[in-house]
Amino acid sequence: MNGKRLITYIAIVLLLVSTLFANIVFNRAVVSAHSGDVLGPAWATKAPVIDGNMATVTGEWSNADTASFVLPTSGLEGMLYIMNDADNLYIGLVVADPDFSGKDMFRISFENDHDGVLEEGDDSLFYSDERGFNDDFYMFPLAYDTVSNGTIDGEGDASRVGTSNHFELSHPLDSADDAHDFSLSLGDIVGFALAYASEGDEMVGNEWPGPLYGPANTWGDIVIASKLSEVFSAWTSVKPKIDGFIDKREWASADTATYKTTGGIEGAFFVMNDAENLYIAVITLDPTLGENQEFIDIVWLYFDNDNDGKGPEAGDDIIGWNGYQHEHFRDGFSNGDYVWLLDTDYRGTSDGAGEAQNIDEKYNHFEIAHPLNSKDDAHDFSLSLGDTVGFALRLTVDSKDRGWWPSSDLAVWHDIKIAFPPATGGRILIDEAHNNRGSLPAGNWTEAEAYLEEKGHTVEYHLEGLITSTVLSGYDVLLIAAPFESYTSAEI
Repeated sequence: MNGKRLITYIAIVLLLVSTLFANIVFNRAVVSAHSGDVLGPAWATKAPVIDGNMATVTGEWSNADTASFVLPTSGLEGMLYIMNDADNLYIGLVVADPDFSGKDMFRISFENDHDGVLEEGDDSLFYSDERGFNDDFYMFPLAYDTVSNGTIDGEGDASRVGTSNHFELSHPLDSADDAHDFSLSLGDIVGFALAYASEGDEMVGNEWPGPLYGPANTWGDIVIASKLSEVFSAWTSVKPKIDGFIDKREWASADTATYKTTGGIEGAFFVMNDAENLYIAVITLDPTLGENQEFIDIVWLYFDNDNDGKGPEAGDDIIGWNGYQHEHFRDGFSNGDYVWLLDTDYRGTSDGAGEAQNIDEKYNHFEIAHPLNSKDDAHDFSLSLGDTVGFALRLTVDSKDRGWWPSSDLAVWHDIKIAFPPATGGRILIDEAHNNRGSLPAGNWTEAEAYLEEKGHTVEYHLEGLITSTVLSGYDVLLIAAPFESYTSAEI
């Protein structure tokens, strides 16, 4: 078979992607169930203080997405603020109310599954100074979560600030009270509507963008932000020599960045992987390499093993280079804090290598290698090709802690995506535009994509329209999804 000719090979794949699943994968940010008023995604790099004053900490709401509104009946103008971190949704409200009273009321309700229909169990939050914070749910009418053996999850406060009333609320993205609260993951979308009533006013008629009791397809939407990070990914076919000298030829394939730690140290960062190891190199601007008891240099590399933006968590990997008593490579782990515990002190193994050199009394070069998946599962990360792990760099220079890059806050750590080798196989087109697509049960082809890419193939998708010779041009294989719910990589 001539490899330069187009090979039209039709294979039946034992999997299916439903219309809904395809929309999630390919159009995650598309919001269509509601009014068109969309807030987010907006990531909170630091949780705001929930004290009813949105200016308590300078800039604490600066990352929020905002929307202005006018309440239909009262005519009061306001601004809604929305942001989230890995744990909570944060809601701020500023209303140009002529006075502040304990009877001023703010409610924001949610349409949990974003289908445009208000249903029993949909979440709702309330605050007034007189009644305090309530975590409610729709039981038609609204009811406290505790009425039905639920829990109150979150907090709220309000105050007069200048010429406006400020309200601040927080609520877990995914509490344990599944019957009464939404359960949101990063990237999800939830519908919302708010109401505000000044003392003596009614909430009904003072709602935005739609009425609290529906129809919910007139409500707005909140897109839950994923954590902010820079993603590094690079495959190397050249295994670098871990000798403390960053040879440009050995590190030519690396993904790189310049950095400045929170303590003001500047330098360069390199990362790459092959099928066995993760390789990291660091350059610091430093005329000496500290390896004595008086002046010590340390490179710390902290990892968020499960990349959830939380922690440090027990077992998270920490590797690096330590000049103290010429220890050099150090393979350790976290016990739930930032302390660097040695694997070997806890019945683990030291896996990897690390060396450093001073270059021309100007720079320090550090090179570190660590297995993607060692046998020391209790203390090391376990990564496969395509996985993503969060990380941060921390430096000690001349025995002084010189800070972090990008931060000590896991929510904003950078990411390393373990790279696949360059594609050496064919270009594969998966047809998802066949007529039966919308009427078949949901399936999962994620494993197929990962399997094919691991084998060096390039995978692309045809989502709408007919398959024509023009569409097929340049592809080697055509795969057509058939009405099956699952499959194995061996079958593909």
